[in-house]
Amino acid sequence: MLKVSLDTLKKIPRILLIVFFILLVMDIVVIVASYLTGYKSMYGLVPLFIFDYENNIPTYFATLNLLLSSGLLYLIYRSYQDNSRAGSKYWLSLAVIFFVLSIDEGASLHELLIRPLREWFDITEGIFYATWVIPGIIICLIFVLFFLKFYLRFPLRYKILFGISAVLFISGVIVLEIIDSLFWGESGNNLTYFFLTTVEESLDMLGVILFIYTLVKYISEEIKSVAFEIA
Repeated sequence: MLKVSLDTLKKIPRILLIVFFILLVMDIVVIVASYLTGYKSMYGLVPLFIFDYENNIPTYFATLNLLLSSGLLYLIYRSYQDNSRAGSKYWLSLAVIFFVLSIDEGASLHELLIRPLREWFDITEGIFYATWVIPGIIICLIFVLFFLKFYLRFPLRYKILFGISAVLFISGVIVLEIIDSLFWGESGNNLTYFFLTTVEESLDMLGVILFIYTLVKYISEEIKSVAFEIA
C-alpha cells in the first residue's frame, strides 16, 4: 500500500503552480517570437509550447492535473466509504468526472463534436463557432444542479475555494472559448486570438490547480487519514 506524508502532499500545488508559470512564459515567448520573425513553427517550439495547440507539453500538464484531481477525489471517497460517512457517492462521482475530463483533455475528444455540430446547426461564425460549448453549457448546468446540495454542505472557507476554482475553470473552458470563437471565425489564428487562448487555457489550468490545493487542504484538515495511509 502506498504511503505518502501530508507534508509531501502539501507541496504538490506549489510545484504545479511553478510548472504552470514556466509553461506560461514559454507560451508567450514562442507566440511573440513567431509573430516578430514570421516563422510559424520556430523549429518546432511553437507547437510544443503554445497553449492553444493539442498533444504538446501544456496539454499533458493539464491532463496530469485533471488525473491528479481524480485520484485525490477517489482517496477522499475511500475514506468516506471506510468510515461510513454520508456523501461518499458525490466524491466518487466527481472522481469519475475528472477521470473522464483527463481522458478528454489528453485525447481532445470534445474537438470531434465541432464539425458535426457546425453542420447540424449550420454555424459558420459567431459565438458558437466552437460548437462543442453548446453541449458543454448543458453539461455544466446538469453538474450544478446535481452537486449544488453537496456543495452547500461545506464550511464557508471550502465553499469559497471550490467556488473560485469552478469559476476559473468554467470561465476558461466555456466563457473564453466563446470569446475566442469571435476572433477565430472573423480573422483566423491571429496574435489577438493566440493571446486570448493563452488566457483561456491559463484560467482552465489555474482553476484545476486551485481545486487540487483545496482537495489537499480538505484532506489535511478534515480527513487526516485516507485509504493510502497518509502519515
